[in-house]
Amino acid sequence: MAASSEEWTSILTPILSGINRYNPNNIECLEMYVQFQVENPSVYNLEANLSLMKLYQFNPNHFNVDIVCKMLLKSIMALPKIHLALLISVLPLNQQSNEEVVKINSLCSHLESCSFTEFWSLVEECGEIISKVVGFKDAVKNYIAELVNITYQTIPVPQLSSYLGNMPEKELEQFAVSNGWKINDGVVFIRGQEELIKPKRILAKIDFESVSNIISSTR
Repeated sequence: MAASSEEWTSILTPILSGINRYNPNNIECLEMYVQFQVENPSVYNLEANLSLMKLYQFNPNHFNVDIVCKMLLKSIMALPKIHLALLISVLPLNQQSNEEVVKINSLCSHLESCSFTEFWSLVEECGEIISKVVGFKDAVKNYIAELVNITYQTIPVPQLSSYLGNMPEKELEQFAVSNGWKINDGVVFIRGQEELIKPKRILAKIDFESVSNIISSTR
């Protein structure tokens, strides 16, 4: 029977404590936890993944590129947090040029630079490994939606569809509703844009003593 999130917390606590995090005997357990993460979209633990990556660095004979790719893809799901860069920084140097690792790093770069067409094209190339990470595409689409929310007041439906990997019309309509957007005559009206550009009134509370000090200093 597979362990639950609560059980994994109990398992990981001693593993990630003190010098024990450098024990190579923990590699197999941490790899199993990576598999648990990729099967459960809401589960993600950067500390555990960094510890495993560090163990690979110290024990190159245990290096598992499939597990590494899964950790990197999970870190992309955490955008805008820059977790992928942290994981890459402790990846053994001789593995940073691995073809799959380079592709996943490029996926993140395309997202961070809002090069969505290039991103979705590369997703097709990485289809096999991405298919092993449940919820990856949904997480990315939600991240793109956040960018759209803070960038656009309105956006044409075809443009938004392309940003979201050529999302079909019916799916796009449902996606718009879930994000609080409205579609009218081929244009998507983004929720919250008015609040973002509306000037805010700032009220400052100044006590009597502060005012007295200011007046005294001008005499």
